[in-house]
Amino acid sequence: MYDCRRCRLEFNVNLSANAWPWPIKLSTSELRGLIEGFSDEKLAEFIAGEIDGDGAVWFGYEGVSVEIAACKNCQKSFTLDVLRRVIAERFNIISHMYLTKTVNVIRFYGENAVKLLRLVMPYLHHPLRRLRAEVILAYYEVG
Repeated sequence: MYDCRRCRLEFNVNLSANAWPWPIKLSTSELRGLIEGFSDEKLAEFIAGEIDGDGAVWFGYEGVSVEIAACKNCQKSFTLDVLRRVIAERFNIISHMYLTKTVNVIRFYGENAVKLLRLVMPYLHHPLRRLRAEVILAYYEVG
C-alpha cells in the first residue's frame, strides 16, 4: 500500500520595495532597451525563462507550437509585444499575437517554433516543456 496524501511546499520572499534589486515598473522603451542589451545567450535564457514560467510547448495536429502568455491586466502583458519584436529582429523568428478576454499570447508556429526551441533548449528547466522540446527537436533532426 502506498501513501497518497498530498504534499505541499511553499516559500515566501519578503522584501521591501527599496530592497528589491530589479526595477518594478519599466516603460516600454526602458524594457526594450534592457532586453536589446542582452547578449544572444542571455536573451535565449530570458526567453526560456518566459517559456518555463508562462509558456507552453506542444506538437499537435497543427504542428509544432510554442507560446508565452500574460494576463491582460498584469504589468507583464506589455512585455510580450517588446519580446516579440526583439525576437523577430535579433533571430528572425516570427510569432503571432492573439488576444482573449483574459490573456495576451504570443505564439510561434511550425519552423519558427522549431527555430525558437533550438535557441532556448539549453536553458529550459520545466520538466515537461523540456521533454516536449527534446522530442520535437529529435523528430525534426531526423526528418
